[in-house]
Amino acid sequence: MKLLEGKVALITGAARGIGKAIALKFAKEGADIAFTDLVIDENGKATEAEIAALGVKCKGYASNAADFAQTEDVVNAIKADFGKIDILVNKTFFLCFRGTCTR
Repeated sequence: MKLLEGKVALITGAARGIGKAIALKFAKEGADIAFTDLVIDENGKATEAEIAALGVKCKGYASNAADFAQTEDVVNAIKADFGKIDILVNKTFFLCFRGTCTR
């Protein structure tokens, strides 16, 4: 049995870069992967396919992690699609300085 087999991981900002690398590692350990990014474009679809090829369930969701309503909606959608969320990797970040936030 793999370390994360039977677990569902939600990874924010995982269509590319560091988030994608985390998602791939978790998938190799057996976790089903739900990931978010601002848009699920060609990169996001390619990430879905690459992760699914490892034999786990994978789906990307378009969502802005800075928007509470979108975050709540996507969490509910993931629970409906996967049944649960066991692991959260909040890879997205926001830099706030004197009231101004950037991603």
